[in-house]
Parts: sequence; structure tokens; C-alpha cells
Amino acid sequence: ATDSAFELRVEDISRLKSEGVSETVIRAMLTAVAEPADEIADLEAADPEAADPEAAELEPRHDELGEHGARSVAADALDGGHGEDHHAATPASGHEQGGVFSYRVIDEHGAGSHRHLAVTLRDVAILVLRDEGAHHSLTGRADALLRRLRAAWSRGPGYFQAVRRDGGSAVMFRSRGDGATLEIMSVYRADATAYERRSDRVVTRELLAAYLSDLLSDYWSIAFLGEPATRLVDLPEGEALETLSENLVGAGTPDADAFFEAVRSSPGGLRDHLWRLASSVPRGFGEAGGAPGSP
Repeated sequence: ATDSAFELRVEDISRLKSEGVSETVIRAMLTAVAEPADEIADLEAADPEAADPEAAELEPRHDELGEHGARSVAADALDGGHGEDHHAATPASGHEQGGVFSYRVIDEHGAGSHRHLAVTLRDVAILVLRDEGAHHSLTGRADALLRRLRAAWSRGPGYFQAVRRDGGSAVMFRSRGDGATLEIMSVYRADATAYERRSDRVVTRELLAAYLSDLLSDYWSIAFLGEPATRLVDLPEGEALETLSENLVGAGTPDADAFFEAVRSSPGGLRDHLWRLASSVPRGFGEAGGAPGSP
């Protein structure tokens, strides 16, 4: 064993070289020293999106690329079947409590060598992270977001809303019972720019925060509360949420597995609409006749 922060085998080094990682970066990885646990804790404490104390026991769990980047049925549910644009990772096995949320690496069209992360609810994409924000890495940001979503899930019924703070925008979860709030994620200018490129419309931080709040609220209603989606159903792509609501609401106790099965067994067109909702801000949202929803 060494004190290196990275444990690289010969085959790992060969793979990194084949993927275009430079010799300089590989040498830096081999010589990097792992940070002491207390220093890592200090970094997390200073992180604007670090885990809430209530979520400390909810360990982040994310999907890793399989040896051959294998695709799955879950990947088709994720991206509407567009294998040429969205190559998903092999999903992690099992979905125990606290593991309903995950993320996977995707290759988006036009992204070049920079891979993005789709945050998923039971293997179905609900939003895409394309920039690390205030974090040291994109996966660090995704891990923090998973902890927050799991913490919100543990609080019971609630909804999401966009808020302004420190001159920026954020997505907040508010519990229905006591009104307690939990910040879920900050929305940065780079996030808005990345979504704008795939939306064929102007997207600001404020608009994106409002959109993600409405999208998360609709998914929360369908998958966890047994209630119909209401925020985005007036959008053409929102018909997919309305269809899921009709198929699931009143069919029994709200369950994330039932939600996934409903998506998996749906026509490709519906999955395609769900992917568009996750990866772009549709025209009509926030415009005349398509204003953001409210709780």
C-alpha cells in the first residue's frame, strides 16, 4: 500500500492513456497524497452544498461505468432509447432505502470528451449536471445533491421551490408539515448556459431554478406522494408526466419501483419526453400561458 490518493494498476494506466489522459496527469495521480480524513471533513463543512446533518448517515451511492460500458433496460428508460447520443453506465445493483436516488455518466451529443451526469430517480433521469459549480468535481457535486435529495425524501411530504440567495438562485425543499426548508442545490450561470444550449431558448439561472423546482415537485408527487403532477403538465413534454400520473395515482401505495416499472413499460415517445424534461427547459415554460407552477 502507498500514501497515494489514487490506486492505479497497470491496466488502469493503459486505459487512461487510451482515453486521452496525458502522461503529466497520470504522474500527478500516482504521486498525489491522500488528504487526511479531518481535512476532508473540513472541506465538506465549507462546501455550500455539503450534506445536511440529517443526511449524514445516507451514504452517497452512484453508478460506475462497467468494464465494457454495458447498457441496460434502465438506460433506455433514462434517455428515451437514443443510444447514439446517451451511452449510460451500468446501474448499481439494488435500491435500498436511501438508494432511490443515484446518478450515471452520460455522453451527450456535442459534449466532446467532457462527460455529464444524469441524476436519477430509480434509474430514470430527472435532471442533468454539466458543471461542477462550487465543488472540486462534477461527481462531488452529484454526491452532495444525492445526499440532499435523500434527506428531503426522509422528511416526508413536501415540495420544491426556487429561491434567491447571495445574489444567486437555488432549489429549496419545503416540508408540508412544519414548513422546514432544506436547500437542495445552487443553480449557477454555467448550469443555465449548458441547459440553454440544449433548449433552443434563453435560459437564466432564475428560470432554471424555477423549472427544476417544478420538475422535481412533479416527480415527487407521482413517485412518493401518490398525487398527480400539476406543475409542468401543460407543456407538450409534460404530457408524459400526466400519463404517468394517470397510470400510477390511485393504483396503490406510492412506490419508486412501481414508478420505474411504469416508465420502463411506456412507449418510447413518452420516455423521449421524459429525457427532454430532464435535459432541457422546454419552450413555453415561464412564458405567457406557461408560467412556473406554485405549491
